Amino acid sequence: MKTLLLSLISVLAINSYAQNVNIPDANFKAYLVGNAQINTNGDTEIQVSEANAFGGTIDCSSQNISDLTGIEAFTVVLPGLEPRLLSIVSQT
Repeated sequence: MKTLLLSLISVLAINSYAQNVNIPDANFKAYLVGNAQINTNGDTEIQVSEANAFGGTIDCSSQNISDLTGIEAFTVVLPGLEPRLLSIVSQT
């Protein structure tokens, strides 16, 4: 019984841990992680909660980014993306 209870608690604890946004492009990730308005906890990842909470503008036009995978987590920002960035999003 103790083993079952301990296993259940462990599974719940792992599932409640913050989920990170998948950002495979190193330049895009570096830009987002380096932005204190986005990366509010100052770690090396962008959590889904951070992306959802961000209401500002992402201007990464001069960052040599080729893959915007992960931008979908920033639901508030999508309507404001420049048309040339939307073409990159549609290619991913």
